[in-house]
Amino acid sequence: MLKTQLPLSEFGLSTVNWRRSIKEGILLSIVLALACTFVKICIIHYVPEYQQLPLFDLNTGFDRQLHVTEFKTALFLIMYIIFSPVQEFLVRGGLQGALYSFLPGKNQVRLWTSIFVSNLMFITFHSHIAFAFVMLTFVPGIVWGWLYARHKTLIGVSISHILVGTYTIFILGLSHFIPGL
Repeated sequence: MLKTQLPLSEFGLSTVNWRRSIKEGILLSIVLALACTFVKICIIHYVPEYQQLPLFDLNTGFDRQLHVTEFKTALFLIMYIIFSPVQEFLVRGGLQGALYSFLPGKNQVRLWTSIFVSNLMFITFHSHIAFAFVMLTFVPGIVWGWLYARHKTLIGVSISHILVGTYTIFILGLSHFIPGL
């Protein structure tokens, strides 16, 4: 990125439209959180092996055999909060922005191609966890790609990533449904 000699704002490091970006990021986070809650309600209601699970699981739903302590959970949460903006910087600011700049064609085609391709890279960052987790990250990744394209700042996208991830992993406990977590 530094070798391109482009301003850092080309990679999402900008405060332009930051208030609007944060508002939309929070609104989109609420929609994504509600969608995830609905999915968990359906799973609990319709899949017999999960009917005993609570809707909200503040124990994070991590594998109980790992003996995850409150300290480890807090440490994981802090690491998640730090690493989410780094992911967004690499995927949205680096990949998506570069793809959009260099792809040929009409603006809308370039836009959605850059969002889709960079999102494929985003979900591969999660492939070490489980295929189900990769699939769960696809939709929010598309939403975050669109939000980044709309505002050209990583602020709202990073906040949304932190909110949605924290909610789904640490409050909703969707990790119950993902082998390996």
